[in-house]
Amino acid sequence: MRIEYRTLSKLPVVTESGDRFGSVVDLELDADAHAVSAYLVRQGMFGVPLRVSPTQVVSITAERMTVKDTAVPVASRKKIATARTAATIEPIATRGRN
Repeated sequence: MRIEYRTLSKLPVVTESGDRFGSVVDLELDADAHAVSAYLVRQGMFGVPLRVSPTQVVSITAERMTVKDTAVPVASRKKIATARTAATIEPIATRGRN
């Protein structure tokens, strides 16, 4: 499958577990090998792009890039887990009210 750069550079990136990791913002090429040496993935609009090796990529489709869970830095995994937990916590003010 071929994907144009303009499509690739906007793809959402998710982990094998289904957690949103960020979006592809750029890539690095190995000019000697004529191959992608890294995908640059940013979390949010102002995050620092992180390098994802092609060996960490599970699949790329026109809709998304899926990476191994281990491609996500530990600090980011904690943020994802915290966000997931926070989304399932019921606000105190609504407990016991019907």
